[in-house]
Amino acid sequence: MSSLCLLHCAAQIDCKSISYNQSSGACSISTNKTVPALGIDLVVCKRDILDCSTGWVQNPITGTCLWLSTDFRIPSDARDSCVALGGRMAVFDTEHSRNWFISFRKANSEWDVDVLQIGAREVNGEWLWDNGSRVEMKYFINSVPDGSGSCFQMWGSINGYHWDDLYCGAAFKYVCERGSF
Repeated sequence: MSSLCLLHCAAQIDCKSISYNQSSGACSISTNKTVPALGIDLVVCKRDILDCSTGWVQNPITGTCLWLSTDFRIPSDARDSCVALGGRMAVFDTEHSRNWFISFRKANSEWDVDVLQIGAREVNGEWLWDNGSRVEMKYFINSVPDGSGSCFQMWGSINGYHWDDLYCGAAFKYVCERGSF
């Protein structure tokens, strides 16, 4: 399960590389770039997995790169901006990805703004991420959208990093994502 080994590395800030032995299932986490040893089937350096441009941040869970806008845009314009940058609005459709993003925001004050637009919206009464997967309702404030709009935001620390629906004419900072989807 080399993928579990990668997830374990991704969750540890000081992890620089992993080595994985397929026959024994042994996973070794290292704080240094390692050189393959005998009996090791895979060595992956975290830095080599993700290659993000300057201004973009590596998301080790999804293998994508994230970018925080400096301007405020309404959701449709934010989506257009992300596409123009070669990506889409950021998607956090797994618990691991969501938890990593929350930890990242807590550790990086410039990302911990009150409200961020990310890539989900209501389509025909159903909340979907921009990749087509369903939005997990339990992360909404009070576990349900409040009916204020069909666009999507993620609160910062002021509201416990919950999801919330938002009026589509409201302009906020937004997060783009690019890489392998």
